[in-house]
Amino acid sequence: MFYDHVDIFLDESGDLGFSLASPEPKELTRVLRRARRRLYSSGKVTPEFKFKSSPEHVRRLILRGVAGTSTQVVWSGIAKHNVLAELGEDKNELYLHICSSALAGLMSRTHAKRVHIVLDKRSSRRSLRRHFEGHLLDIVGSYHGGYFAPSTSVSHMDSVNSAGIQVADIIAGAVFRSLEHSDNSYINLITGNIVQGGLHR
Repeated sequence: MFYDHVDIFLDESGDLGFSLASPEPKELTRVLRRARRRLYSSGKVTPEFKFKSSPEHVRRLILRGVAGTSTQVVWSGIAKHNVLAELGEDKNELYLHICSSALAGLMSRTHAKRVHIVLDKRSSRRSLRRHFEGHLLDIVGSYHGGYFAPSTSVSHMDSVNSAGIQVADIIAGAVFRSLEHSDNSYINLITGNIVQGGLHR
């Protein structure tokens, strides 16, 4: 399907990189709004949803909400014993490497006129942010699914201000639980949204 505009949210957890594509990012905002109302009714308030700190019923509520949206999920990971020495010594480069892998997988399936990439803000260093942006723009140009590369912009946002980044964190937790603890109860809720996923060994 061809879209006029797609928002892509990139995040990472451990040695896993994630990308979410949503032609309707307001869907993700509504998912978190419902979860927040559920928490508020129980007397709890949270400024940000994280898999690690969210109650089990909230994790499941968010994942079921995602399952009802048009969101597509791609995840990519690296087995720790196979991390190249130069990447293992530089966490920023490792982050960029695994997120680039996930973005490439997503872009090969994405046909859009405009793409907006949102990353969790990791650094206040402008040079590092520009390095990330340049590399991700190259990925879009090399792997886009259409005849012409989409017009692409990149933003760095604090996760507390981005519903997409918060949803990515919840999904990251679901995949991590599946890989590390053989607990598929979370990831099974969004199997219809995952279009690609794999661990590079």
